[in-house]
Amino acid sequence: MLTQARLKELLSYDPITGAVTWKVRTSNRVKIGDPAGYLSNAGYLVVSVDGQDIMLHRAVFLMHHGYLPDVIDHRDRVKVNNRIENLRDATHSGNQHNRGLDSRNTSGVKGVYWDRTRQKWHAQICVDWKTRSLGRYATLEEAETVVRKEREKLHGEFANHE
Repeated sequence: MLTQARLKELLSYDPITGAVTWKVRTSNRVKIGDPAGYLSNAGYLVVSVDGQDIMLHRAVFLMHHGYLPDVIDHRDRVKVNNRIENLRDATHSGNQHNRGLDSRNTSGVKGVYWDRTRQKWHAQICVDWKTRSLGRYATLEEAETVVRKEREKLHGEFANHE
C-alpha cells in the first residue's frame, strides 16, 4: 500500500502548477525531474509507483493530507488540474453534483428541459439519487432561477450550474 512518506520520497510536487515530477530514478525510463505519470484513456493522469498505478490527483491528495478518501473531486472539473486547492474530499453524490451539463441537454440549462405535453419548461434536481420536480414554468429564465436556487440550497459547495 502506498504511503504519504513513500510518495514524498519519490515525487516532487509544485503547488503553483500542480505538476508532479520524479525526485529519484525508479527505472531506466525515468529521469530525475521528468514529469510523473501518463494520460489515461479516461483523461486522468496516472503514475506507477512500486508497480502500482494510482491516479495522480489521488497521489497529490495523499502527499498533501496524509490520507486517501474514497472520492476526490476536482472543483473545476478539469481532470488534469491537480493543484491541491482544486482537489477536495467528496462523497460520490457530491462528486456527481459537480458534474457539468449533460451532452444530451437541449435547453442549455442544467436541470431544465422542455415538456412538450404541457408546453412549458420543466425544472428538476437530483437529490439522494432521486429526481425531484421543481415545477413547470413559462420561460426558460424562470425555470433556471428556480433550479439554481434549489441546487445551491441542496448541493452546497458542490453546486455546479454549468
